[in-house]
Amino acid sequence: MVKYKLFRILLLSFISILLAISLLFAITERVSENVLQQNLQNTSLNQLSHAVDEMEQDLKQLEILTVLLSNDSSIKSYGTSKDFSPYLNSLLLRKNIEEKLLTQSYANIVHSSVYVYWPQLNQVLTSTDNRTVRTYDEDQWPKLPKFNWFISQENGFELRYILVAPFLKTQNLGEVNFTVETALGEPFLQNVLNGVEAAGNGKAFFYNPNFAPVTSGEVNEPLLQQIRDLYATNTFSTGKLNHQTVKINQEHYLIQSVSSSVLNWELVHYIPLDDFLKPLNQTKTITRFSLAFLCVSGVLMLLMLYRNIMKPFSYLIRKIEALGQGAYESRVHLKLNNEYDYLFERFNEMADRIQTLIEDVYEEKLLSREAVYKQLQSQINPHFLYNCLFYIVSMAKKDPDAVIQMAKNLAEYYRFITKNNVQHEISLEEELKWIKSYLSVQSLRNPKIIYTMDIEESMKPLLVPPLFLQPIVENSIVHGIDNKIGAGQIRICGQVVDDMYCFTVEDDGYGLQPEEMKQLSARITNKQNSSGNGSGFGLWNIHQRLQHRYGNTSGVQIESSELGGLKVTVHWTSKEDKHIP
Repeated sequence: MVKYKLFRILLLSFISILLAISLLFAITERVSENVLQQNLQNTSLNQLSHAVDEMEQDLKQLEILTVLLSNDSSIKSYGTSKDFSPYLNSLLLRKNIEEKLLTQSYANIVHSSVYVYWPQLNQVLTSTDNRTVRTYDEDQWPKLPKFNWFISQENGFELRYILVAPFLKTQNLGEVNFTVETALGEPFLQNVLNGVEAAGNGKAFFYNPNFAPVTSGEVNEPLLQQIRDLYATNTFSTGKLNHQTVKINQEHYLIQSVSSSVLNWELVHYIPLDDFLKPLNQTKTITRFSLAFLCVSGVLMLLMLYRNIMKPFSYLIRKIEALGQGAYESRVHLKLNNEYDYLFERFNEMADRIQTLIEDVYEEKLLSREAVYKQLQSQINPHFLYNCLFYIVSMAKKDPDAVIQMAKNLAEYYRFITKNNVQHEISLEEELKWIKSYLSVQSLRNPKIIYTMDIEESMKPLLVPPLFLQPIVENSIVHGIDNKIGAGQIRICGQVVDDMYCFTVEDDGYGLQPEEMKQLSARITNKQNSSGNGSGFGLWNIHQRLQHRYGNTSGVQIESSELGGLKVTVHWTSKEDKHIP
């Protein structure tokens, strides 16, 4: 069995390289995505932090301006202007304060509304054009934060900063000389959001769970609800910097927030990651298509390698194995128009030479077997003649008729030998006729001999070597029946069993002991017993003839017979049998 190690190594190498490239691509994609997300996260957080810092600086600047206004002499003196005798001076002072408020409102980058309120006079001066009168309820006054920015919705959404003079966190409005308030509308926060959105890739809004979110435009409502749920469950807790990735409606969002310590609000920013990573995803798609193309190309190359190299190689191996198993006519009939054609031609030439040599050697072996066969046959003829002559001598005085029958049988025997001397095959039917004649003679010598024959009709036309059954019958009488008083039964059978022709001769004679039977079997199967001396020589002769003629699966076997004597079985293969036509 040939092991195709080279093709297996190439296949494993291709799979290993493919897996390594796939793993490298996967790691590269993952690292690239993580780097982009990290850069996006850091950049966005820096932008949010910068926006919050600028907003808080603007608010602190407004706080400073509010403090400066509270120290203005005009504002301080206006509270006592009712004590002035000239009424005109009071009006001029009021006009001066209004101009200062208007100048401060427009001088700063952040447009704000400034209110100055004198509780004792119950008057309010403002920088706005609509002259909105702002009043302070004595019951609500203690609840309003002082010196801090806070959200008010009394007159719409407003960011308010109240400064009280004197600088005391008084709870009683009657103790206040005047208040200075700076107010910012919702557009201030929207401008901050516009700046964040202009510099980034997503949307932003201010969030406080106690108020409606402040937005610069439309906001993704499902995402807003998701953020509320995150804050409600403390999953996205308030803090200086926070970020998290969520998935809504099969879309991924990067959510970030920066907390403002001045406003106590969260500046929340969300970026659709799928849109941001779209160029990377396109690169991933191209990479995966390239990897798929590489896989398909590699598989096609392996198929071409298998078809043009491994398949012809396997075909050549099968032909070589067939030649090694004895199919010497095996030839390669494949034409590929490549380097394999040279190998195929050389193989065919080699097979031709091997077949020629094998046929020559086989023919020589057949001639040698035929010579051995004729030598063995020449040894059987004298052996039988000796037995017949000794029988005639022993029966000459006792039974002349038996001598006549024996002489007649001997004459017929030599006529049989002379007739078949030039051929080495006769029909089994002729062999059986001769055995019947021989048994008739033996029954004359010993009236107790009774024989039966049961031969399948399909076996009678078989061509067999002459005199390959007669010695067995002879041994059955001479060594079996003659050595046991009262014995005389012989049974001859012939049948086909599992593609084997079996011919058995058994008697009720003396038989053999197990050890003797074992020794006789060893002598029969021993190829070096050509001296012709000792018992069992006839069986050995038949066994060797069958082995030479029909192969190693044929031969002679001995065993005990159910009749009480010995059972000899002759068997040979039926795959290459010959019949008389």
